Parts: sequence; C-alpha cells; structure tokens
Amino acid sequence: LALGDSKGLAVLSDDELGRIAEGFNRMRLAVQEREFLRTAFSTYVGEDRSRQLLTTDRQSSEPAEVSIMFTDIAGFTRIAETLPPDTLVQLLRAYFSDVVSIVEKHGGGVDNFVGDAIVAVFRQRASGPTHAARALMAAREIAEMTMTQSFIGIALPTRIGVHTGSVVTGEVGNASRRGISVFGDAVNVAARLEAANKDLGSTILASAATINAVTAWQQDAEPGNDRAHPARDFTPCGSVQVRGRKEPMDVWGWSAPQG
Repeated sequence: LALGDSKGLAVLSDDELGRIAEGFNRMRLAVQEREFLRTAFSTYVGEDRSRQLLTTDRQSSEPAEVSIMFTDIAGFTRIAETLPPDTLVQLLRAYFSDVVSIVEKHGGGVDNFVGDAIVAVFRQRASGPTHAARALMAAREIAEMTMTQSFIGIALPTRIGVHTGSVVTGEVGNASRRGISVFGDAVNVAARLEAANKDLGSTILASAATINAVTAWQQDAEPGNDRAHPARDFTPCGSVQVRGRKEPMDVWGWSAPQG
C-alpha cells in the first residue's frame, strides 16, 4: 500500500485472519479515497494549499514573510465588453494556463483569481533563490510573455505589482462555505503597486522591500554577477503614495522593451 499497490487482500476465511484482511481492505479504500480527494482538490486550490487544508489546523496560522505578486490585464474591461461570455472564458482559460505555469515554475502558488487578476504567493524554501527573487523572476517572465504572445488571437499585456512582507494564512466563511487565503498588508500593497503602473508607465512595480531582499540574496549567492540579477533593469521610480498607508513608499519599476 505504501508503494502504491492498489490491490486488496483476498478474504479466505471468517476467522481472525479474515477479519484482519477485511479491515485492511477498508483501510485501503479509505486511503485511496483520501488521495483521490487530495489530487482533485489540489487542481482547484494548488498542491501547497491542499496539503495545508488536509494536514494542519486552519483556525490559526503563524505570520510568515512572503513575496506577493498581483497581476492584472491592461484594458481588460474594454476587451470583455466586445466578447461573448463563452469566448471570454476561453480567452481567460488560455491566459491563466500560461501565467499559472510560470508562477509554479518559479515555486509560487496561486492564492486567488480575482476576475482577470491573479494573486500569487512565493514562500521561502530550504534552498535556492529567496522568495523575493523568484517572485521577480516570475513577474518578468509573465510580462515578457504577455508582450509577445497572443491568446486566441488577442493581446493581453499584463501589469504586475510585487511586494515582500508578512502575511498569515487564515480561513474565512461559515459552516456551509469556507475559503482559505493569505491576509496582511503585503497583499494590499502588491495590489496597489500593480495599479500604480498605469500612472508611472511601467509594466512591473516592485517595492523597495522586494528589491532590497533580492539584492541581499544576490550578493550572497553570486556576488558581482549582475547578469543573473533578478532585479536588473529595474530603475528607481521615487516614492508613491499607496492608498491606505500614511507614508509614501519607495518603488522600482521595469518596462518591457519596445519593438
């Protein structure tokens, strides 16, 4: 069973050995059902979250530092007005498929779909690039991909905000319908930074917290190798007033090459 063998035991008697075999078969079916539910569930909420839902206490969560990436399609309202609903779903399905693949490629997970927007979370790993570096890598790849690729013949340029900060994972809802998501100022800031791209003319806007975290990791991992620096080509954009915050935030921007 541990090795994935799905065969049950033959029940050859009605004594103690027969009852043991019946009990084992019931256990085998329960294990298979749990694995089926986990696999099906992870298709909708992601592998990391499905594992958390099945194995941890969802009523409480310790704060953790993560990097949040918020993506949004530029001009999507205008696009949606011109398409019938079934074509719109087909368009978003093609778009989300490619964007989510890039998020997962860089070790992130989708926390939520908000219309045409995606909230992705990058958590710390035991080895490899830090979560801030992987979030910027994913953001750049998504931006570059959406600038050069169309989806069912429609261009979907995407603006992105990235911020690094503390969040908690919490469950909300009632007894009949529940959801689990990340909560914290970092999520709101990433969304505000994405929106600020429109005013600054940038494609990706990252907070100083993210840039500083990436730079610190880069100096430890590959000092002097600016070519591999995830924050290369990001330029200071000064300070922006993020709605809901008293003090302006220093931000760095990146724009997809033109032509």
